[in-house]
Amino acid sequence: MAKHLLWVDDEWPLLERLVARLKEQSVDTDCAESVAEGRLMMQGHDYDGFLIDMILPASSSPGQESDPSIWDRRPFLGLDLLEDIWALERKARPAVVVLTIAEDDRLLERLTRLKRKGVVDEILRKGVLRFEEVTHTVVCALGVACGQEGLGRA
Repeated sequence: MAKHLLWVDDEWPLLERLVARLKEQSVDTDCAESVAEGRLMMQGHDYDGFLIDMILPASSSPGQESDPSIWDRRPFLGLDLLEDIWALERKARPAVVVLTIAEDDRLLERLTRLKRKGVVDEILRKGVLRFEEVTHTVVCALGVACGQEGLGRA
């Protein structure tokens, strides 16, 4: 049975090959380009996992992009989605893989703490990623192809 993933990343259109690779591994992928779009897609969907970028616009609607002064104060809006995922009332916790290019020590420390708490399964640094690495990490977290139940379990 195919797993269902929500990928929230403002650069995903550049990486459509990755969506095709995930499909080959029985992972159906919905994509959102902003925090607002991701939240809308989460409503009424029971995703098995999430692939979330940390640096996201609040909205993908033309003319509604985040004010640069807000980015200075709240640059890692992907954290908001992690809080939303953690608050989901479900029998089993979904798998969560985080993507980031950020070098911010505070963000990396917070993500490491969230990984220890079980909120985040894996943290991938975008600057050095290969398609194979992302595909392998996602399918393993979902329990699709690693000979295990997956990391995203209750």
